[in-house]
Amino acid sequence: MIAALTVLQAAQVFPAHYHARLATFALATLAILWLVILFPRLIPTGATGADPFAYVQMAVDLATRGTPAHHFPLADLAQRLNIPIYPTLFVGYTIPQNGEAATVWPPGFSALLALAFKLLGERGLYLLNPTLACLCLVATFILARRTFNLPTFYALLASLLLLTSQEQTVRLAIPLADLAAQLFTTFAIIIAFHARD
Repeated sequence: MIAALTVLQAAQVFPAHYHARLATFALATLAILWLVILFPRLIPTGATGADPFAYVQMAVDLATRGTPAHHFPLADLAQRLNIPIYPTLFVGYTIPQNGEAATVWPPGFSALLALAFKLLGERGLYLLNPTLACLCLVATFILARRTFNLPTFYALLASLLLLTSQEQTVRLAIPLADLAAQLFTTFAIIIAFHARD
């Protein structure tokens, strides 16, 4: 904020017709600084919790075995010994059939994670959400600029507000489907508005 005020104050030296360009440049600079400072600190190094773990496990299974189902060899053994199988399963997985069990979550986001895993290895699983977040900023800019015909400054402001929102920041660090859903929904709205024209 202090940097923005300093830039705006310094902009008074320039003629008035440059002010909009300078303000736009200042917003873009702030957004880039925010990305450079914040994003590397939020890239996770693991997945905890039922949802993130299941998405990541499904992705690894898709990438390595070609199926979103996971193999639970201890569940087979527990069934043969007629003992409870639930302690042998991950949270969120169904009862195995022939040792294979699916999660209760849809596999769409895991397919994106699997692609990232194939391309970049384990690190790809954790870089996907920051990448999707950057694409969400671009989609928001396009939505504001082309669909609502806002000037560049206000389209950048819309992206900056999204970038600095608490929920957006939290989602960077957790491999969940929220950012992918946001991205594809925003692009669907853009396409729907332009198809109507």
